[in-house]
Amino acid sequence: MNPVIEAIKGRRSVRSFLDKPVPRELIETIIDAGRWAPTGANMQLWRFVVVEDAAFRARLLDAARPNYRRFVTTHWAACTDEWFREQIRHHGEHSFGWPVLQFDEAVARFADLPDGVYFGAPVVIFVIGTVASFGTQAADCYMACQNMMLAAHSLGLGTCIVGFGAHVTNDPGIVEALELKEGERIFGPVVVGYPQIVPEAPEKKLPLVKWI
Repeated sequence: MNPVIEAIKGRRSVRSFLDKPVPRELIETIIDAGRWAPTGANMQLWRFVVVEDAAFRARLLDAARPNYRRFVTTHWAACTDEWFREQIRHHGEHSFGWPVLQFDEAVARFADLPDGVYFGAPVVIFVIGTVASFGTQAADCYMACQNMMLAAHSLGLGTCIVGFGAHVTNDPGIVEALELKEGERIFGPVVVGYPQIVPEAPEKKLPLVKWI
């Protein structure tokens, strides 16, 4: 198989990590892959903040976890979509090795995770970009995230893009440390580490394609 296609199909969203540091040179390689992502007019309106410090990662979790837990106990719990409910039932099995649970039990267990945001990953990479009412800045930053995740996979590392991890701007100290300015937004972030559990390939729906 073409190695690029193989990497795309082989990458998994990892949420269980070994307690093992990631060498700085590998993180630098991952970020370098990010900067080679497409960007409108080659503007490259992004920057990267790498968090390795355990105390700061704990502070990030303290800021983000309430939003995560609120969302799980309200939106997840109230969802009636059968596809989503079935995915959540098996989510714990694939990501954490749990037995397959009933939907309500799975939601409760996810809500009570000690770290359902960053999953205890040793590295968190924030992609911070400038957002305008026009242009491709948001797409550029997400493409940088995808490049980084594919690069990490090729290096034997696991990653996951964690949307709840961006919900940390309620802490002024975190905003200051990330040097967030007006007009900037967090994309990702992407957690990185050596995988403890690599999920099996997920079921993918057939694409809806119209040929003209």
